[in-house]
Amino acid sequence: MIESSLDCRTTLNLLGRWYDHDLPFDEAAAFEEHLVACPPCRVENQRLRVALRSLRAAAQAPEAEPVRPPALEPAAAPDDGRYWKFLRTGGTSPIAAFGWASANGDWVVAAAIPCRSGVHACRTEDLPYWLDEELWAIELQGVQAGRHKVVAARGRLTHRVDGWTPAVARELSRACLERTAGHAAQELRNADLDDEC
Repeated sequence: MIESSLDCRTTLNLLGRWYDHDLPFDEAAAFEEHLVACPPCRVENQRLRVALRSLRAAAQAPEAEPVRPPALEPAAAPDDGRYWKFLRTGGTSPIAAFGWASANGDWVVAAAIPCRSGVHACRTEDLPYWLDEELWAIELQGVQAGRHKVVAARGRLTHRVDGWTPAVARELSRACLERTAGHAAQELRNADLDDEC
């Protein structure tokens, strides 16, 4: 039996970099040795491969009719009464590149942001759709609901959530990847394609 210098956790954390061909030669060799020696990691690798194949096939499918965004409706306050905004390091919005940190907690009117529809944020249940480097609590006025987001006439950051760290983000990403791989494997089982799992 081949001995590997990597443990399972390290190997699974390297899966994405291995698929991106972003591992130095010695790390790639240790990764591949571990896969040869470890059946559970081979299963996880196979699940990811199936999920990636499905994603590539979806990306290469002919374009369908453009999806029309749903009309926004006035939003009731979320059950927990809080709204959130993910930003890049330094308090910059990832899409509009607006520097929220420079607002110093003052109200920002939607017209001041290079965005056509307003200040974007999310409810607690929408958080997985908007992951980024920094998580902030935001106060909003004139809120309308969209799918997996809210849009407001104005907003102001109240505080940064210190518990959102790179380690927490990695753990959540890993959990999402595992759940996606599990769903893909179940779809293959449902289609009687167990040999692809």
